[in-house]
Amino acid sequence: MTLYSYIVAHDMGFAPNPFHGVCTLACCKPVVRRACAAGDWIVGITPKRCGHKLVYAMKVEQKILFEDYWKDYAEKRADLSTTMGKCGDNIYEPLGHNRWRQHPSFHSEPKFSKAREFSLTQEKGKGIQTVQEWDLSGEYVLLAREFVYYGVDAIELPDGLRDTLPAGRGYRCNFPAETLDAWEDYVKPHLRGRQGYPPSWGEADGGCPKSVRPGICLPCSPSGGTCDREK
Repeated sequence: MTLYSYIVAHDMGFAPNPFHGVCTLACCKPVVRRACAAGDWIVGITPKRCGHKLVYAMKVEQKILFEDYWKDYAEKRADLSTTMGKCGDNIYEPLGHNRWRQHPSFHSEPKFSKAREFSLTQEKGKGIQTVQEWDLSGEYVLLAREFVYYGVDAIELPDGLRDTLPAGRGYRCNFPAETLDAWEDYVKPHLRGRQGYPPSWGEADGGCPKSVRPGICLPCSPSGGTCDREK
C-alpha cells in the first residue's frame, strides 16, 4: 500500500470530484494517476497558510481508462446548468484514432467555452504541454467509494500526521511503515463520503461566505483574512 499526499491549491469540486457517491480524480496529478494502484491512498491537504488541514482522502478502488470513464459514468459529465454539474470531471469524450472532444468545464480555455476537438499528436507537436495533454497523460481515472471529502470544512490532522504528510511541489509518497499504520488507524472512522462543499462555491451553495476565485476562500488567499466559518 502506498500513500500519495499533495497540497490542494485550488479546491473547486473538480479535482477531486466527490459527488454522486464516488470520489474521482480524472484531471491533474497525471504521475500519481499512472502510478497508483487499487488499495493505495490519495490524500489532499490545505496549503501551510491554511494550517495543513485534511481536505479529502480516498482509498483507490479502481483505475480505469478515459474511454471507459466516458461510457460508464455519465453522471460525472459536466453540466453547466447547475453548480454541481459545472464540477463534472468526465470531460474527455473519445472520438477514435487518438482524437478527443474536450467538453466545457473548469479546464476549458476560456472557462466554460464551447466543446473543442483535438488530436493528442497535434497537441504534442506544439512543443508545449497543453492542459488536454497534461490531463490525458495520466492515462487513468481513479475511483473510490471509500473516501471522505471536507472541502471548505477541512479538519485538523493529528500532530504526527500534520507534521509528516504535507508535500512540497508535486506530491509525496515515501512514507515509512509506521506513518502508513498511523494514517489507516486515523482515517478509518472518517470515511463517510462527502461532508462539505468546495470553498469556491460561495455561501448560497454550501461553500465559504468569503469565497474568491478560483477555488480558494480568503483565509487561504495570499491577502489573508478570516473566514466566517472560523469565527
